[in-house]
Amino acid sequence: MFNLLKSDLYKLAKSKTFLLGLLACVALTIPIVFVMHIEPGMFQFTGGAGAIVGFLPMNLHLYFVAAFVAIFITSEFHYGTMKNILSRGSGRIAVFFSKFIVCSLAAVLLLLVFILTIVVVGSILFGYDPDGISTASGLISIIFFQSLMTVAYTALFTLFSIAIRNLGGAIVTNIMFIAMGGTILAVMGLANFTLDFGINALATFTPYFAHITQGVVIALVWGIVSVVVSVVLFVRQDVK
Repeated sequence: MFNLLKSDLYKLAKSKTFLLGLLACVALTIPIVFVMHIEPGMFQFTGGAGAIVGFLPMNLHLYFVAAFVAIFITSEFHYGTMKNILSRGSGRIAVFFSKFIVCSLAAVLLLLVFILTIVVVGSILFGYDPDGISTASGLISIIFFQSLMTVAYTALFTLFSIAIRNLGGAIVTNIMFIAMGGTILAVMGLANFTLDFGINALATFTPYFAHITQGVVIALVWGIVSVVVSVVLFVRQDVK
C-alpha cells in the first residue's frame, strides 16, 4: 500500500493536468469574483469573507475536480498501467484506496486554491471582512466541512470513472452530476439529502448545529456508499 501511494503521489506531483487545473481554477475565479463586486446586490456580503460565502455554493472548483479524477482514473486503464500494477501482485483494494486517497488530496488542494483565490481577490477589492461576518473558528469550520463534502464528491467521481473507464464518458458523467444531480434529486423530493445541500448549508461562518450534523451525515453516506460500490465493482472488473 505504501509503495502504491508513493507512486500515485509522484504521478500527482508530476501531473501537468493537475497543474493546469489549478491554474485554470485561479484564472476563471478571478474575473467572476471581480464581477461579483462590481454588480451591487449580486451577493449579500462583500470582501474576501463575503466571497467565500457567496461562491462556495456555486461548486466551481468541483468541475475541475470532476475532470481531474476522470483523467487520473481512466488513463490508468487506457494506457494499460492498471493491468501492469495488478500483474505485479498488488491487491485491488489497496490499488483502489491509493488512487482514491491521491484523488481526494488533489480535490482538497483544488478547494483550498479556490478559497484562497476568492479571498485574495475579494480582499484586494473591498478588504477581507467589511461586513464583520468572519471569525477564525468559522473559517476553519468552512474549510473542514467543505473539504469533507469535496472528498464525498470525489468518491462519487471515482465511482463513475471506474464504472465507465472511458475518459470522455467519465468527464461528461461527473460534470453532468454536478450540474443536474442535485436538481434531479430535488425533484424526487430528496433535496435535503444531497451533497449540494451540505455544501450550501455549511458555506457560512456560523452554521447551525442541525446543518452541521446533517451535512456530515450526508457526506459520510454518499462517500462511504460510493467507496463500497467502487471497491466491489473494481474487484470484479476484467482489467485488460
